[in-house]
Amino acid sequence: MKTASPKKLSDGSWGGLIKADTRIEVEVNDEVLMVTSNCKSWIASVTEIVESGRGYMVIRTGRVEASRPTDCPAGHGTMAFVKDMGKGLKKYACDCGHWVIVKGGQVKHSGNANETEEE
Repeated sequence: MKTASPKKLSDGSWGGLIKADTRIEVEVNDEVLMVTSNCKSWIASVTEIVESGRGYMVIRTGRVEASRPTDCPAGHGTMAFVKDMGKGLKKYACDCGHWVIVKGGQVKHSGNANETEEE
């Protein structure tokens, strides 16, 4: 998950600034970790790529649903949205390989990289 700093956009709304030494690979609907200068943080969804250049990207962001899981079931890190599986099912995963499938705020199934993702 990429990290961004909050940034006021030209239209007065808030978005984020991502800085990197290499190519920034962020797309609409990806999640980013927003971190302020005083270390307050939250997860936001990228709704638009406003501007992109060498070593930076300006994004418009939106809220991530409140019912999303935030912590890895094994305590390894933060879960990030992976895909919408249809029928209200959404898959989230951690870098360590653990994943959960959520429907209506309830975890329906969880596992690790060696297990299948059946409901």
